[in-house]
Amino acid sequence: MKFALFTGCVAKGATRELMLSTTKAAEGLGFDFVEMKAASCCGAGVVSEKSPLLADALNARTFSIAEKQNLDIVTICSTCQGTLKKTEAHLNEDPEYKKKVNDILDEGGHQYNGKTKIKHFANILATEEGMARLKERIKRPLTGLKVAAFYGCYVLRPSENSDFENPDNPTGMEDIFAALGATPVYYPSRTKCCGFP
Repeated sequence: MKFALFTGCVAKGATRELMLSTTKAAEGLGFDFVEMKAASCCGAGVVSEKSPLLADALNARTFSIAEKQNLDIVTICSTCQGTLKKTEAHLNEDPEYKKKVNDILDEGGHQYNGKTKIKHFANILATEEGMARLKERIKRPLTGLKVAAFYGCYVLRPSENSDFENPDNPTGMEDIFAALGATPVYYPSRTKCCGFP
């Protein structure tokens, strides 16, 4: 499976270990991630507060880059995933707004057609195929290790934009932990908001 990898800002800056571990895991599981080096910041919490239109145009430009490669987008940042999915929904639900955004993109030679899908890497791993790859390629099971997930609200809300099976009580990440041999730990605030705007 081949995807356009949208790293976002954090994975290339403050959490480089996330980028390194993701690319190694994807490689080991047979996923082909093509890094989107020309992609823009998703604009979460900064650009989107000042100019939602600019944030959506930047994200639509990113979608256009993936569309030109005939690839769906995978991200490893829950905030990016939520922000990108919100833009995708807005563009697909409002043809006039989509035209307005495409008029902006046209100046740079881009168009958003709605052909690419946005997925979080955890959602890909939690699919039947992802789980099968995890189980067949695991080299050192995490037996005895207790692991707790924090989903973050951008991956789960709004629920209509979530790829998790049940945004109110997801189990995808816990299923991944179990497939790796770890013991999932459930706690009340695993699906709460961290407070990021």
